[in-house]
Amino acid sequence: MEELKEIEEYLRGIDPFDIPLDKYRRIMNDERYSSLANQILVKLDELYGDWIREKFRETKAQSIVVCDRKVVFYSKNRYEPSDGEVREMEEKMGKPCYVITGEPLIEERSNWSFLSESDYYPTVEIYLGRIDWSDDDVFEKGIKVRSDFDTGNPEYTVLDEKTCRRMESEIPLRRVGYHLGRRYFYFPRMMKVGITDRRRNRCLSKIVEGVDNWNNVELNPYRLANPNREGFIGRDLMLKLLFRITLDPGLRRSTWELL
Repeated sequence: MEELKEIEEYLRGIDPFDIPLDKYRRIMNDERYSSLANQILVKLDELYGDWIREKFRETKAQSIVVCDRKVVFYSKNRYEPSDGEVREMEEKMGKPCYVITGEPLIEERSNWSFLSESDYYPTVEIYLGRIDWSDDDVFEKGIKVRSDFDTGNPEYTVLDEKTCRRMESEIPLRRVGYHLGRRYFYFPRMMKVGITDRRRNRCLSKIVEGVDNWNNVELNPYRLANPNREGFIGRDLMLKLLFRITLDPGLRRSTWELL
């Protein structure tokens, strides 16, 4: 506990770009220091948020890496670079490198999960499994998550980090994201996502965002539209897994059928 307080005090007086790389990695890679890791990223956003957003506008990127007060990488792919590539950049620069993703291109307009007495958000049940599992394993051993389904969301699958970690204990690189103008922290993982209609099962492999502090609306903007949200999926699952969804406003229920 004393060590935690000492590190916290140390971080208050140092710029995130100036943290020694070994100390930075120690904090980021140890789950006991999770709150301190978030503290570093909050301070980065507070000190450099306007500059970072300007860099997103200049590059028109979906992902940028900042190091030593410079942009050292940017990409149209939201999930680039890989964790390994980030570590290589850090070794080359000898300083922490921070991965930041821009606002996802989401038109959040739909409505079934309970929002108010007269408003609901459509949901689809997905199964989540490890990337090295067979498709059958995903449905036999995986976790079922009732996820809000939004056709305005082109491709993002966003879930509670605690749910993802039940399947995959290894902690990826913590990243900063923005949604609805609000900051959040997440861990991207390649996982299997499946859907069943009780007659057939179908899976695909894709990157899933495990959002830290999922239940805290102040720290998780994905729950602003629906405070009861368990997960958030988009139309890519419908188009790639090929299912037809029917929304019944009378019963406030979604039904789906694999095609």
